[in-house]
Amino acid sequence: MSIVDALTLYAAEHAPTVERPDVILGSVESLGEFWAGMTVAQITKKTCKDYVTWRTAQPDSRYKDPEKAPRISDQTARRELEDLRSALGYAVGENKLNRVPVVHLPDKAPAVERWLTRDEAARLLWAAWKPCWGQTKPTNMKDENWRELKYMSRHLARFILCALYTGTRKSATLGLQWLPNTVSGRVDLERRLIYRKAQRQAQTNKKQTPVPISGRLLPHLKRWKRFSTTHVIEFEGAPVANVKRSWVSAVQRAGLSDDVTPHVLRHTFATWAMQSGQPIPLVAGAMGTSEKIVRDVYGHHHPDFLRDVVDAVGSY
Repeated sequence: MSIVDALTLYAAEHAPTVERPDVILGSVESLGEFWAGMTVAQITKKTCKDYVTWRTAQPDSRYKDPEKAPRISDQTARRELEDLRSALGYAVGENKLNRVPVVHLPDKAPAVERWLTRDEAARLLWAAWKPCWGQTKPTNMKDENWRELKYMSRHLARFILCALYTGTRKSATLGLQWLPNTVSGRVDLERRLIYRKAQRQAQTNKKQTPVPISGRLLPHLKRWKRFSTTHVIEFEGAPVANVKRSWVSAVQRAGLSDDVTPHVLRHTFATWAMQSGQPIPLVAGAMGTSEKIVRDVYGHHHPDFLRDVVDAVGSY
């Protein structure tokens, strides 16, 4: 069986059933370019290593200037090879292939534990709310254009507050709507709940459990609803698909490092919850993840972490 045939089958039949088919389709495109003309039997440790070398020499296509764009990371290549392995497994399940060959992956990078302090979070939020604060209006710019520029990233402030006070992932936060729907989550102000997934949406590994709306977030949501159409995060009346550009600008204005990504808000939620002494099962439930992940990744932030051990030794 050709590798491209296995990838095509996976993209056509499996990708439409997942929450982010675009991720699989992106992987299939890159994998297909490298493995074109090769059969499954040609998947070896060397060819997998060659794929990583080839992929990490390419610029990130999200940047306009290929010369200035960063190279693709080995972790991206690793995820794409994982998709290749899944595609081969799918082909076996469809009786198109007898077995799944070993797909050799580069080493997995250690987990990133970056989170924001209260001061850093305040600076980031202020940078999103007042992007041009302290700057002088250019002499050739109209007043109405200057006002629009000053407040053009306030949708980012909404995103930051929602993600920071609920621990919800970026895509689920951006998809939040005010009314029940079949494509994304919604905000229920009457019950003070945020439903992270749509009605009748299939459950995935990302649990997307409902989360209560905190007392700090509730007044913001009530105010935003009066000035919104369908989505919680909007720009000029339209839903926001991505916050990449406004996020990078706000991080720079806030004087934060480049490792502060939107996912850091979820890490911050978990870290603050653990630092306040909240039980691990409750933190896991609020985040929609497993207790093991919370314990392994954030457990050391808990004020009672290993306290029983040192107390036991001290009383021996």
